[in-house]
Amino acid sequence: MSDSSTQRVICRASSVVMPKGGDRNLTPPPPKPCVTILIHGVNDLAGVYASIESGLCAGLNERMDLAGSDSGSATPGKLVPASYTLPTGTGAERNPDAVYYRRAVTDADAGGTARSVVIPFYWGFREEEVHINKTAPHGEWLDRDGNRLDKAGTKEGGFFANATTTVPDMWGDGFSGKLFGIIPMRWFSPTPSHPLFRAAGRRYMVLAAMRLAMLIKIIRKRYPDDAINIVGHSQGNLINLLAQAFLAEKKDPLRPPDLAGEEEPVRPADCMVMLNPPYSLHEPGPERMQQFGDQQTTQARIKTLKGVVEFIAAQAVDTPALPSVSISGCTGYGAIGGARWTGGSGSKATIDGNEAVFDERDNRGCTYLYFTPQDQTVGLGNVQGIGWQGVADTVNGQAARSVLGPRFHQRVFTLRRRDGEREKVGARALVDRYPLLLAGERTWEDTGLSWFDRNAARGEFKAGQTVQLHGAPLPAPVEVNFANGGNVTQGNTPADAEATQSGVYQVKTQYDPIDASIVLANGGWRPDDRSLSRIGMMSKQDAYRYGHSLADVTRAYNEGKAAEDHAHVFSALDFEEGVVQITRGETPYEARLRLQNQTLADQEALSFHSGIPANPLHSQRVLAYDLAVGAGGCVDDVEFYAYLCRVADWRLDWKRTRGDYQPGDNSAGNHPTDAVLDFYLEEASANRELIDNTSLYRSSTVVEYDGRGNAATLGGGVLPQIVQDAKFPSLIDSQTRSQRRENSPKSQGSA
Repeated sequence: MSDSSTQRVICRASSVVMPKGGDRNLTPPPPKPCVTILIHGVNDLAGVYASIESGLCAGLNERMDLAGSDSGSATPGKLVPASYTLPTGTGAERNPDAVYYRRAVTDADAGGTARSVVIPFYWGFREEEVHINKTAPHGEWLDRDGNRLDKAGTKEGGFFANATTTVPDMWGDGFSGKLFGIIPMRWFSPTPSHPLFRAAGRRYMVLAAMRLAMLIKIIRKRYPDDAINIVGHSQGNLINLLAQAFLAEKKDPLRPPDLAGEEEPVRPADCMVMLNPPYSLHEPGPERMQQFGDQQTTQARIKTLKGVVEFIAAQAVDTPALPSVSISGCTGYGAIGGARWTGGSGSKATIDGNEAVFDERDNRGCTYLYFTPQDQTVGLGNVQGIGWQGVADTVNGQAARSVLGPRFHQRVFTLRRRDGEREKVGARALVDRYPLLLAGERTWEDTGLSWFDRNAARGEFKAGQTVQLHGAPLPAPVEVNFANGGNVTQGNTPADAEATQSGVYQVKTQYDPIDASIVLANGGWRPDDRSLSRIGMMSKQDAYRYGHSLADVTRAYNEGKAAEDHAHVFSALDFEEGVVQITRGETPYEARLRLQNQTLADQEALSFHSGIPANPLHSQRVLAYDLAVGAGGCVDDVEFYAYLCRVADWRLDWKRTRGDYQPGDNSAGNHPTDAVLDFYLEEASANRELIDNTSLYRSSTVVEYDGRGNAATLGGGVLPQIVQDAKFPSLIDSQTRSQRRENSPKSQGSA
């Protein structure tokens, strides 16, 4: 811990002040074992964060022997997940993006006070204010290309179609919306909730990576020995790769260009766990049809991944040594585990009521890949990422897995059953070979996908294709379950998860309020569908205010209502004296609620892209044991922890003075405390500038334009200048197919 953090709050209590009442004794909790930053993917309000955090806290309690006694009494060090505002009941909030999937830093999921190691990171895209369509008939806001935005003009994680398979592509233009530059890709939209419209340039992902790198720097400055884990899902993994590459630079990318001199690279995350990354080592043909000669080569893809994995491995530390922070090895305050956690061999955990003995692992310097052969998103033909098939021994004739070194590990999460048994994660030996496809098996069998989706839209494993797994056995191997409360089906028929010989099944779920809003803006509202009509009453005076035509009555009905409550009037009949009976179509708001409550036949099938993080048991029995532990001072420091969570959430604004603060989501509960504001005011100038410019980018500030239509000032939707000027850090290797063909120099370290 640096000299700037000699004092910190680690626990609080209150008592009634009474004469001669005596002292109020506090039992300080043991230090937390680590800090874990979660980073979500595209088209995502981080709906899986609650599942990851709850599973992670439960798993670390098991691993570190913090859960408490068999009698139910909790230890002071027991980890307790924070609460999230999840859609429950009808999910009828009018502005769902501003309400759902919000985390309370101090409130526990089951009531009381949270005690967590998680810092949730949020990022996304903001459209320029002048290009936001706020007057669409359905009431949803749209960007210039017709993509749905929230009522802040943003899209959390950016658009689905803007996901990339490489890091350099995050500097490029957005999804073109065209195949061969001609055929509209929206004709092939996989589902109504994932439309394939053209999308804005992807540099907002570079901003996210800079912010993540900054967050790690802020932690390292105050708590240099903390064990920092990054758990990324989907595109969040590529943003993390770029963030680690920024940390490796001797010239801080956040420092002004005219500031001379170099500095030592900042130590990266101690461990990164990649869940279902779309990062691809191949050169998929369908992707080539979209990018042509700009597609990145296999050589560059492997070299970039290798560079970041090696950087993390090379910077691994052994301070504190794990046995030294066990109860038996620690003198006085400082043990991070319970009495049965040894920090080495012979550690014990109570799992499902049974005592398990395991050898503790020091995961500092490690990279873990969790991949899913049933991932229908990363398995798309134009992706074919490592989150679907793992890292093979060789790719296109080039060594792949072996060059990543001994600290690279990969585990498979699969539904496939063989010889009547399901694969259990953590049941295999440390190193083992897994066949992705055996004779007689088909890649996408029993998934419920259409012929086109199985045979044209997605990649295929080759018969006999294998991948080498490398992951230590776990104390309680876990059977993969992607159902997670959804409806297990075969087609539109309810089924049992064991119904197929392959073990693969389909799961359908209802839309959450945000996905339903996307569908609503993508043709889901049917204003002229009489089968959805409703009957109501209006006073004759109001109904015929502008005349007796249906257009006049429609105008009168909609007057004074928000667009989401507008409807088309089909008929108007004089019902009784002074009253008119109207028959009208559904409103957009009613359509959204209808979409959230569809019957099984109309529900959307899961792609299993979020199957790993959506099930808390996966985090509890696997992820919790693969994380690096050692120290977690930054999440023990109550006010500093709250500050870090705020820095990590781009949705929340900052002001230098307390008086004029306005929270970004207009929620009074998100005002920063004085202590949090003090940390912000004391922050390094380069970091504070990035924090401020992120808020400006997300704001509704109208940008001024020059005579050529280019932005002349910063504001809502215009990225900070440091992002616009950013070059590839040296660990990011870039070579396009055109450069390879022409034998031209690769563009390592430049954009």
